[in-house]
Parts: sequence; structure tokens; C-alpha cells
Amino acid sequence: MRRASHMSGVCPSCHHVGPLLRHAVRPSWWRDVPQDGRPQVRRGDIVRWRCPACSQTHSCQPDWALPGKRLTRALDAWVRQALQAGQSARAVARWCGVDEKTVRTWGSTS
Repeated sequence: MRRASHMSGVCPSCHHVGPLLRHAVRPSWWRDVPQDGRPQVRRGDIVRWRCPACSQTHSCQPDWALPGKRLTRALDAWVRQALQAGQSARAVARWCGVDEKTVRTWGSTS
């Protein structure tokens, strides 16, 4: 599969409207909703784009990834729903394959 070498958009730094050039692609991973009682990991690419006007680079994660965190939007919703349903943070953490304190942090942030 061939990847686009440019993307039309707006530069967040200089507000240049037009094509942004692909600068780099980095494979990464995010925790996802557990299946069959086992933690899951979803893989994807973080793409860095360069603005031809100001030469600044900017990262772009997949739409399903939660910005600034190593979890998917689906897992975030699943954890919140499980905690609101009365599941303990320890049990949710075991299902997700993360530390209990991490689940408490996810549950307390907006």
C-alpha cells in the first residue's frame, strides 16, 4: 500500500493553507479494549508532517487513538463505563494489562 507523500491542511504554527509534506512515519502501539479476558494492543503509525512555509513539523496520530495517551478512545470509554458500573479499579486494570494506579488516573481525568 502506497502512502501519501503530502496532505492538504492547515499548519498549526503559521496557519499556512496547502499541502504539508510527509516528514517521517513511526510505528507505535496503543492499549485497546480487552477481548476474551485478555489485554489487547492496537498498532498504528504516527505520521510527522512538515510545513513548506515555516519548516515546522507536526505529529498526526490515528483518529482512534486518544491524544497524549497510550490508549484508544474505545478503551477510554470502556474503562469509564466499567468503573461507573461498579467494577473495581484492580479488576479493570487486570483486564487491561496495566497498573491499578493507571486505571484510577484514567477514571479521574476528563
